Amino acid sequence: MGMQESRKALMSDFPSAPPARPAEPDPGEPALVARLRQAGCVFAEDEARLLLDTADTPAELAAMVDRRIAGLPLEHVLGWAEFCGLRIAVDPGVSCPGAAPSSWYGRPPPWAGPGPWSSTCAAAPAP
Repeated sequence: MGMQESRKALMSDFPSAPPARPAEPDPGEPALVARLRQAGCVFAEDEARLLLDTADTPAELAAMVDRRIAGLPLEHVLGWAEFCGLRIAVDPGVSCPGAAPSSWYGRPPPWAGPGPWSSTCAAAPAP
C-alpha cells in the first residue's frame, strides 16, 4: 500500500468537518461557556461548540466537560485534533501544537529568511 492509500485508510474513520449544528442553539450552551470560561478556557465558546458536537449523550458531555475543567487539553478530551481541515486521532500523551503550526503548513514560517527552506517533524514516545 502506498503512502496516499495508507493516509486515506488512516483518515477514513475521521470526518474532515464537524457535524452540522442544529438550527437552534443548545439551551445549555451559555452555562457551559460560563463554566469553561471560569475554568480559564480562553476560547470557551469554540470549546463549548466542539464538546456539544462531539458528545453523544448528556452523560458523555458531562464527563468531557469535567475532564476539560480539570485541565486536560481539549484535543485529549475530544479524542482528535484538527490539522489542515482533517481530524487526526489523539491518544493520551500526544502533544498537540496550537493553531499556528498548521497555518504554516506548506509555506515558510514567519521567522524563515529568504531562500530555500524545509520543514522537519520528528516524534518520539514519551519516556
